[in-house]
Amino acid sequence: MSKNDSTTALPAGRLDVRSLPSNQPAVGPLYPEFPWKVFNAKGIACIYETDKENVLDLLPPEVTIATDPPQVICWLNGGYEIGIGGGPYQEMAPLIPVLYKGELHIFPWVVYLGHGTEEWFAAGREVLGDQKKLAHISLTQEMGKGLIIGTVERPLRHRLVTQIVGPLERQCDESAFAFPPVIGLRILPNPEGTGPGVAQLYKKPVISTLKKAEDGSAMLFEGQGTVEFGRSEQDPLYKLEVRKHVTAYYAEFSTIEQPTGVVLKDYLAESR
Repeated sequence: MSKNDSTTALPAGRLDVRSLPSNQPAVGPLYPEFPWKVFNAKGIACIYETDKENVLDLLPPEVTIATDPPQVICWLNGGYEIGIGGGPYQEMAPLIPVLYKGELHIFPWVVYLGHGTEEWFAAGREVLGDQKKLAHISLTQEMGKGLIIGTVERPLRHRLVTQIVGPLERQCDESAFAFPPVIGLRILPNPEGTGPGVAQLYKKPVISTLKKAEDGSAMLFEGQGTVEFGRSEQDPLYKLEVRKHVTAYYAEFSTIEQPTGVVLKDYLAESR
């Protein structure tokens, strides 16, 4: 590009930087403002006890384990049908129950989303602070077997997670399974290329409603559960080894809403 030799001043851009959207691109942003809400989902949760030392290596110092030995909730959602904000998506996450100032929260070590989940993947990492990756996720039930099987592959054809729930033994009251607030680490890169530019401890509520059967009872069921992790140093979920299976749930949700959260601690601000 050659330098302009005209004595006339060149016009400046007219983008109104006082009214920028919450995300990129500045014109035609990828996703709308929060809160977001998704509808109609089926999911399973396998709960097991694991090794305390490995869990403590994952948790920030502001939280403590909620039980000793610590538990892990392997949550796998087979796919929301529709959503406000982002499109339908699948997810799997190992959730660790923790205490923050004496109150129960869940700490997601990593959240895997199914391929093609553009808005939720971007927003989950940028705004909500979830430590997300993409994977191939499925939830199926073989007719007549009474078993529900969830799988995660990353990369394709490398089995990272296998979850089996069933046979289902009892229907539960809706109070038996609820999402406590999420507490996690929000880490964004430094544009200068060294270390994080943002490192925060945050929390956010998760507001969910269960589907109801025609008799008004909750679509929530409890049964046996099995979790098995494949070996992968890129995704070392095997470090949360299964010591003892506790229980498992199958649930159908009408809605799950995720508002924005609050920052509890800014690690970089405190280190300056």
